[in-house]
Amino acid sequence: MIRNYLDAKPKVIVLTRDIDEIAQSFVELYKRNDKPFDESSLFVEGSEPLMRSLDGVNYAKTNNNGEFFFIDYADLVANTKNIINDLYEFLELDLFAHDFNNIVNENQENDAVYGLIGMHEVRNKVGRRDEVEQ
Repeated sequence: MIRNYLDAKPKVIVLTRDIDEIAQSFVELYKRNDKPFDESSLFVEGSEPLMRSLDGVNYAKTNNNGEFFFIDYADLVANTKNIINDLYEFLELDLFAHDFNNIVNENQENDAVYGLIGMHEVRNKVGRRDEVEQ
């Protein structure tokens, strides 16, 4: 449908992260919000948000004809500039000099809707939470 209605050469960015890290992130998020959480519920087939998202990532990997660009979270925080440069190349855009130590979230998500404050938190610099908050 994308090819028929939007662009004959679509470009889709797919963000990935280690499943155990995602699960731990949810556990910590629920703890910070004083909410009970059953970690096993993340791994039920078709469940939101993890397993259904994983199905989409697996589909993209299996059906990639050059339209999908995969960015792994660990790679992004470890090699930010290189990953972003590769992304610009994939998008066929001129490089732009970013400041990865002074990030401003201009489009704040209303996490109260989800009852999980901090779910879409954007830190002011690129890095893992444990590295950035030291």
